[in-house]
Amino acid sequence: MREAVLVSTARTPIGKAYRGAFNNTQAQALAGHAIAAAVARSGVTPDEVEDVVLGAALQQGSTGGNIARQAALRAGLPVTVAGMSLDRQCASGMMAIATAAKQIIDDGMRVVVGGGVESISLVQNEHRNAFRTRDPWLSEHQPGLYMSMLETAEIVGERYGISRAAQDEYALRSQQRTAAAQQAGIGLTHLPVLYAFGGAGEKPLAGGQSRFGNDFGRYQHLQEAIRTAASATPDDTVIGCAPHSLRAVNPVMLREAVAAFGDGPLHIHIAEQTKEVEDISAWLGARPVEWLMDNAPVSNNWCLIHATHMNERETHRAAQSGAVAGLCPITESSLGDGIFNGLDWIGHGGNYGIGSDSNIRISAPLELATLEYSQRLKHRERNVLAAGPGSTGTALSTMALAGGAQALGRASGAIKTGFWADLAAIDTDHPALCALKPEQWLDGLIFAAPDGVFTDLWSAGRHSVKSGRHVARDAVETSYRQTMRNLMSRM
Repeated sequence: MREAVLVSTARTPIGKAYRGAFNNTQAQALAGHAIAAAVARSGVTPDEVEDVVLGAALQQGSTGGNIARQAALRAGLPVTVAGMSLDRQCASGMMAIATAAKQIIDDGMRVVVGGGVESISLVQNEHRNAFRTRDPWLSEHQPGLYMSMLETAEIVGERYGISRAAQDEYALRSQQRTAAAQQAGIGLTHLPVLYAFGGAGEKPLAGGQSRFGNDFGRYQHLQEAIRTAASATPDDTVIGCAPHSLRAVNPVMLREAVAAFGDGPLHIHIAEQTKEVEDISAWLGARPVEWLMDNAPVSNNWCLIHATHMNERETHRAAQSGAVAGLCPITESSLGDGIFNGLDWIGHGGNYGIGSDSNIRISAPLELATLEYSQRLKHRERNVLAAGPGSTGTALSTMALAGGAQALGRASGAIKTGFWADLAAIDTDHPALCALKPEQWLDGLIFAAPDGVFTDLWSAGRHSVKSGRHVARDAVETSYRQTMRNLMSRM
């Protein structure tokens, strides 16, 4: 069977209805601009395009009169290119793309443009033709047909027990994380979490899980909202995807999430505890990492969080995939999860990054020290992750910086042209470091010095920590203490 593939995309920015920059721009011009750009990016010539299919939910005024045909001509395509306009309301654009694909698969066409266009400002105004839009018989016998989207949303929410407050809270948490990152001055790689089930085998959510539970439809809306909001955030903001774990999503959801949002950083908890390995093996018929490697396109934009319990074959395959192991050694030690196969992992060319999955202690140097000490206990050797002669601290930090930057989808981890100015300064005159040579400073930082040895920090050039104190420390601490008081009052 023939296949249809997307070879290029283009869109205009979203403007505010009635008040935005495009409020007086013809829909033909908006759609034509996007079509021209998509065709140019694709590498095909305009005369190779055989059809243009556009969806529009309200086809009158600026979007009337077969808007697809008009937009094709406005894009500079030859008059021989046909145009077809579709109306499936909110799904009009998706229906147009699906129809364009059908033209390729079933009708033998080679190049088709599919997309959608709306101009609220020029169509939904006082000039809109509402004369006899409602049929009296349908109004009497099928009144739901003319119900507004707001009404239908309320009905669906009531039917499935999803309150407006819950929906608002769900999106608000992502907005709060974005705002917190901006206040802290740090770079943000935002990974909205897809968490649909309470355990392996599609067990229902229970207790506190319900607070952040969602299905794939709600998750898509969340992603859309976050990506729209990200346009107002600093340039180093990255949006990715985090299907929480194989116990929190099913195989279909994982495939959908990867297909829709897998072009950026993609993080998943995997093989964190022995019980998880047992539960997933019983449900899917394979160990978690084994199943993932067999059923997902794991590559260098993936981050396997924890990955504590891998056998030798899984370790080899996952390391060779290019994925980063996202390690949280303090948490993994605190919870008694187990010890990561660090020596085998780097021996097979694997990269790792470190992070915090804990509120017990947040310390990058201590995470690295805990990682190294766990490997020493496992192998009963010293300087295990140094992978040869030289500084263990340098080896640990070099790997963690590179792997962390890769996992975040961030040009960082080194002082290099084209990379973000993510920098940290330490007090080399501190008693823990003053007797060390420069090539030993990282060893001292990781294994001996307290966190207070850091003096300054820059994130993408933003000087957020000065002389050992965060520039927004007073405001952040005041807010934090008030939040904790509020929480404690509810307990």
